[in-house]
Amino acid sequence: MFQEFYNNSNLLAWPLLGLGIFVTSFLLVLYYVFAVLSKKDSNKMAALPLEQESKGGFNNDR
Repeated sequence: MFQEFYNNSNLLAWPLLGLGIFVTSFLLVLYYVFAVLSKKDSNKMAALPLEQESKGGFNNDR
């Protein structure tokens, strides 16, 4: 049933184009997160939870 609908439809290119744009942008974001950010700021981001304590910003002792 769906095969007959899609064979006669001229609008099949739009969902495929949308899917292609989504997959491309998803892969670019994954590349940016794992390749670009991991090389630049991995040590800086790893120390973020400890940074407040070392500067004396928060003190939970009451």
